[in-house]
Amino acid sequence: MTDREQRWALFWCGLLNPIIFGELSQKERSALLRKISKTEVAFPDGTVRKPSIKTLKRKLRIYETEGLEGFSRKPRRDRGKVRAHPQEVI
Repeated sequence: MTDREQRWALFWCGLLNPIIFGELSQKERSALLRKISKTEVAFPDGTVRKPSIKTLKRKLRIYETEGLEGFSRKPRRDRGKVRAHPQEVI
């Protein structure tokens, strides 16, 4: 995991910390996700914005299935290939 990926992973873990490490019911968990989504947060890239509830749920699901390593970016499947036009056209 690169330094940049590690910063992002720690950011998401810190943001979702009460949910990840707390013993919460489903109702409490949903309420906390809504509360987090309404709060402006400073992201590692320097922007300040509100994370969407959909993103928070996705990140939580990733953490639950893959752990901290799940937050690292995966390389694109089409890496190194032309995306704009089919190879036949070029």
